[in-house]
Formats: sequence, C-alpha cells, structure tokens
Amino acid sequence: MDKNDHKVSIITPVYCPSQYLIDLTEKMFLESLAGSSMKNNLEIIIVDDASPKRNELKAMVEKTAKEKGLNITLIRNETNQGIAKSQNRGVDQSKAPYLLLTNNDIYAPKDAISRLLNLLRSNSQYGAVGPKLSFAFGHRIQEIDTGIILNDFTTDEFKKIDAAAERLVKMHDGDITTVNSLVGCFLMTPRSVFEEAGGRNEIYGLGYHTESEFLIRVRKKGFKVAVDQGTLVFHGDVGKRDFYGPSMKSVQRKATYNLLRNYAYFVFRNGWKELFSLLNDYKK
Repeated sequence: MDKNDHKVSIITPVYCPSQYLIDLTEKMFLESLAGSSMKNNLEIIIVDDASPKRNELKAMVEKTAKEKGLNITLIRNETNQGIAKSQNRGVDQSKAPYLLLTNNDIYAPKDAISRLLNLLRSNSQYGAVGPKLSFAFGHRIQEIDTGIILNDFTTDEFKKIDAAAERLVKMHDGDITTVNSLVGCFLMTPRSVFEEAGGRNEIYGLGYHTESEFLIRVRKKGFKVAVDQGTLVFHGDVGKRDFYGPSMKSVQRKATYNLLRNYAYFVFRNGWKELFSLLNDYKK
C-alpha cells in the first residue's frame, strides 16, 4: 500500500474582512485540526481570496503553524475569485491522495477526519462523503440538532462538541446513508475522483451549487455519495460578532445575487430533475 494513502490535503478558501473571521479561522478551525488524530498526516492549504485583512491573516497563519506544529501553506488570490476557483487552485497545489474541502467556520472533533478517510479507503464505491453537521441548511440527512451554542473560543466551549461527537459514535457507528447531495463545508473525496469528475465548476463564482454539480458528476461516474451518521462536525458561528465589518451590506447583496444566478445556472446546465433530486435531501 502507498505510504501516502493515509494522508489528507485540506483545502480551505477564506475571505477575512474582519478580525472576527481571522479569530474564527485560528481559534476554532485550526485549533480543531491541531487536536486531530490525523494531525501529522494533514496538509492544510488555505487560499486567501483577496481578504482586506490579508496581512493580519498571513501573520496569524505563520504564528499558528509554528506554535501548533501544523503543515500549512497559504496561497493568495490577487482578486476575489470565489470558492470554486479558490478550491481548484488549492487542489492543484496539494499533494495528498485524499481531499477534504472545507469552510473555515467548522470545528472537527479529533476523529472526524480519520473516520471519513477510513470510510473512503475501505469502500471504493464511495466517491464523496460527509459527516453529520450542526448546521446544514436544512439537509434532512446531514443536519443534526445538537443544541450547542458556542459563546467563545475556549476549551470548555469546544468540549461540548467533543462530548456530542462521542455520543453520536456510540449511537450510530457504522451507519452510512447514501444521498444525492452534501453540504460543501466539510466534504471528503479521493483526489482521483475529484479529477475524474472535473473538479469544481468555476462558473458558479462565490460557490452556491458548485458542490451540488460536482456531486452530480461524481454520481454519473458510478460512485455513491454518503453521510457517515456516526461522525459529527460543528458548522456555525461563535457568539454575536462583526462578521464582515463595513462591507457587510455589500457582501449580502453579492451573495443574494450569486445565489439566484446560480439557481438559474444549475437548472440550465443540469435540468429540473436534478434540482428536485437534490431538494429531496432537504426538509420539506
């Protein structure tokens, strides 16, 4: 077996116009990776998508990599390219045989990555897998109500997630559910499948529906898409903070425009039948 077969490249685009989002990346996302049972086998690629606070982000990444012993590479986009282009660029510069495509607003308990990796390594029928998520936009299979609200970036707060993850393993270890879609904030796929399916379609700009179309192509290649019911990842915010600073309204307008535009793109490219198959995974 290839000695690199147990290595994972984590690809995470970030856009940080406020200190809060830098803190979120450092104190929740990277902190959880530092505590991962896979820590020494992780290659972390952070793609700075032209953040206004790019210098502060760079300083944080360099400090965290040194202090936590994490293998982090920071890539900068000179202009804002969106999730799809940023992830494709990150994948191009990564090396591991497995890819974990993530957001930076997640906390992964110590065994979350290894559980998904083991699922892929032991079942070649799966082309993409994801965990249960504390917030999954209403995805009826992937979303789970943990009742957890994080008020600060502290060990005691994160212990709430770790405890919930341990309970979930005991209740649903080995329970795998096949789905049509996954939320793209924590999605693992073999590099070979990612490349065979053509990567992320960059026409979707900021990213709405880019993971949905990618997973359609994965399924059309004959692979299954699945949720590991025994693996939990926290997806969400910490406290009530200033997310985007003065640019908040502009970001919201741009996001709304991209969401509506990408619905039209998705239907035009894939048809209504595929849209309804995806919506079937969500709450009615």
